[in-house]
Amino acid sequence: MDPCIIVCPTYYLDIDKDDVTVEEGVIAGDGRYDGIPAMYHEEVVKDLIPAVESQLNVYCTDFSPEGIKATRDHRAWGGFSRGSACTWYLFNHDFEYFTYWLPTSCNCLPEGVELGKTGDSEWTDAMAFEYVTEPIKAHPELDFFIIAQSGDETDIPQMRTQMKYFIEQPDMFSYGLDRQENNFYYTCSDFKHVMQYMAYYLYTAKDILFK
Repeated sequence: MDPCIIVCPTYYLDIDKDDVTVEEGVIAGDGRYDGIPAMYHEEVVKDLIPAVESQLNVYCTDFSPEGIKATRDHRAWGGFSRGSACTWYLFNHDFEYFTYWLPTSCNCLPEGVELGKTGDSEWTDAMAFEYVTEPIKAHPELDFFIIAQSGDETDIPQMRTQMKYFIEQPDMFSYGLDRQENNFYYTCSDFKHVMQYMAYYLYTAKDILFK
């Protein structure tokens, strides 16, 4: 993989607690828990990117929103499992700041849709498609590439059906690995839902990122 900087933020939690549970209200950030707003799409742009990139030799030198947008081709966002749900969420909110997206092992869920209820008829593949394509339609001049990946049939099966639906929408997504012609790629493996496999998913993506 070409030299790059990988930053690994996580959710809000109390690291002093041995047993971190949802009921204690110490995990949040993506709009799925009462009383804690989903603000991290703002924090990424206002806090995280300037904090990291201002200290390192990167392409961005102007950390205004306009300056960060201007260097989006040198920035990717991805995540595994719940981090994948967060990736889709960030795609909707921060599309202008990143060109490359790596959702892994979880289908698209907007803020407020409870994890564990992804099969409910209230949230359909068509609704997910509309949610994901909102920023694309708002900014047709901006390039992007989604590298979506997941494991076997037990690894969030809703992602398989959702990605199949996305691929079948050629007016919005062009499926394939040609960076000049395509903007969407999805692959399945025989992996279980285990975070350690993320290294292999990154290996699959390495020849597409930042090309």
